[in-house]
Amino acid sequence: MELTGIVLGGGKSRRMGGEDKTLLKINGETLVERAVKALRPWCGDIIIASNAAAKYRVANTVEVIDSWPDIGPLGGIHAGLAAAEHDFAMVVAGDMPFFSGRLTACLLRRRTPEAQIVIADGGRGPEPLCALYGRTCLPLIEEMVRRGVYAPRELLRETKHVIVTKEELRRDDVPENIFFNLNSAEDKRRWLGGTL
Repeated sequence: MELTGIVLGGGKSRRMGGEDKTLLKINGETLVERAVKALRPWCGDIIIASNAAAKYRVANTVEVIDSWPDIGPLGGIHAGLAAAEHDFAMVVAGDMPFFSGRLTACLLRRRTPEAQIVIADGGRGPEPLCALYGRTCLPLIEEMVRRGVYAPRELLRETKHVIVTKEELRRDDVPENIFFNLNSAEDKRRWLGGTL
């Protein structure tokens, strides 16, 4: 399949009191393992970008270290794209417990030949940590880092992109909670308690 999967697992989990949220388990699986499982049907290769080598050891994945430490997810996106086998990659944050292949399918259907990024807006603005990225974004990311700009959303200013609306997501039966990510101990309690 001509798509790479990239799971971002390099966060520091500061708001979780230092507990690494990507290693939290439900039904015996870590959040990163769940993301990898959701990507497998769509992706020919899967990369986990993190802040440490061999941190996750998930079968049939390649782990890479963030390109630049301490700049946030942009370093993971760059490292993943640089290691990708294919021209396009589905990037997903490793702390999104409700991520599913429905979103991957929805974004792929709306990709145009000239698009460098295909990104969903679930109602709170574009979601850069759960989007399709082309490898043509690599030099743009490098230029952003040189300028000290580290927010992935800023890539939209300089790329040809497609924004998938909340209405389009709904038509494709993409769950509304798909963009939920674990940021706090309260988020963890609600997720594990099944109240989300």
